[in-house]
Amino acid sequence: MTKPILVVTTRYTKEVEDRIDRDYNARRNPDQLPFSQQQLLSASDGADALFITPADRLDSGFFQKVSPSVKVITTFSVGFEHIDRSGSRRSQENSSRLHRRREQ
Repeated sequence: MTKPILVVTTRYTKEVEDRIDRDYNARRNPDQLPFSQQQLLSASDGADALFITPADRLDSGFFQKVSPSVKVITTFSVGFEHIDRSGSRRSQENSSRLHRRREQ
């Protein structure tokens, strides 16, 4: 069975990285600097999901351009003020879903 493709925008603890490697075909940001919007859009082409942080700003323009293959966007944060949720609802056939994940 093919693992889903997950775009990972930062580095995490060893335990989280190990789980990502176990469960996903990860496309990682090679730098410690946040992706530019264009870099994130390019990385998401053909991906199933995005694992972002508050440093990754997703505005309505992002949701108009993101690959329709992206079905889930999850954020490693307490809130999601860095994501234009109304923009995500208006985007490409409303295909993106937002899940909030809290650090435990």
